[in-house]
Amino acid sequence: MVEGEKIRLASHKGELSPDETAAAEKLRSIYNAAGCEVPRLEDALTDAISGTKLDRRQARVVFQHLVDGGELVLRGFHLRGAGG
Repeated sequence: MVEGEKIRLASHKGELSPDETAAAEKLRSIYNAAGCEVPRLEDALTDAISGTKLDRRQARVVFQHLVDGGELVLRGFHLRGAGG
């Protein structure tokens, strides 16, 4: 859902659907395992939606949800999992 310049999940509670949860887990895994070779966002989104009914726009919303929640953070100019 678009609100001004921000995109948010359609759910008012911020809960993820099963497909969104699967994509979020894949994104966490991709960025936590990346090390020094951080993948391009577009490549990570493509991998994250594999096996789900989500499109790239929906995956981008899930990605933003992880960033906003502090699970993926910018360190320097690269994304890292918050635990990595």
